[in-house]
Amino acid sequence: MSRPSPVCVSVSKVIAAQPRTLYALISDITRMVDYSPETVSTRWLGGATGPHVGARFEGTNRIGRARLGRASRPPAS
Repeated sequence: MSRPSPVCVSVSKVIAAQPRTLYALISDITRMVDYSPETVSTRWLGGATGPHVGARFEGTNRIGRARLGRASRPPAS
């Protein structure tokens, strides 16, 4: 049985805003459900309440009937 090809999508958009404003929006992983139609839930792990070095979060996405969950760390900025 062969494995399906990985899905890779890339979108670019120029946004007229200060970098600090954009960072505040995209670094709050609890808001991803507002931005992404496939994101079902997100939450900080281990007592974290926001992005910082070493913070971890868990996110769950739904693509069709499949639900995918994973714990991650935000990249350093």
